[in-house]
Amino acid sequence: MESVNFKVELIKSDDCVTLMARGHVGKDDLISEAIRQGEIDEDDRERFDKAEFCSQKWMKAVPREGYTAYYYESREGVRGAFKATCLQYLW
Repeated sequence: MESVNFKVELIKSDDCVTLMARGHVGKDDLISEAIRQGEIDEDDRERFDKAEFCSQKWMKAVPREGYTAYYYESREGVRGAFKATCLQYLW
């Protein structure tokens, strides 16, 4: 079994789909690892390859009714904030 350096999460909202991983991750590595972990299918690779919004930013998970995890953009130094790589495409 291959070792995993980071976990990928697929986050869907009303207007976009986001692949998110903690830390600084390259776009190709993020997509490949998302496929390997089963977050997306190989058929989704092209859609994410074409996504232009890929950035590293500070994120924070907060409790919110109806969500297993709800993430929002934060600032460095905020308690619980973490650096993440986010790759998004609009629906």
